[in-house]
Amino acid sequence: MTDTRWLDAREASLWQSYRDAYRELMRALEARLIGNAGLSGADYALLHPLSVAEHGVLRTRDLGRSVEDQLTVLLDRILTNIPADPCAASDCDE
Repeated sequence: MTDTRWLDAREASLWQSYRDAYRELMRALEARLIGNAGLSGADYALLHPLSVAEHGVLRTRDLGRSVEDQLTVLLDRILTNIPADPCAASDCDE
């Protein structure tokens, strides 16, 4: 078995800078997504595969593969936030 080569000081600093920039980018994208669409990144991760699926339909197992074990939690949260009468929550023209 070979010994693990640790990062030197320069590499560690670069890696930390990359991780900090990535976290900041993800925070900014999440805030923009919530502000523009009222969706979290997790909501988007669930809804995106449906939006690009043929006829907006995916088998549950295929959708589950795309979001792994978050599927049940995300669906429960989304379904509890959908009004029983969508027009009651907006100005629907009848």
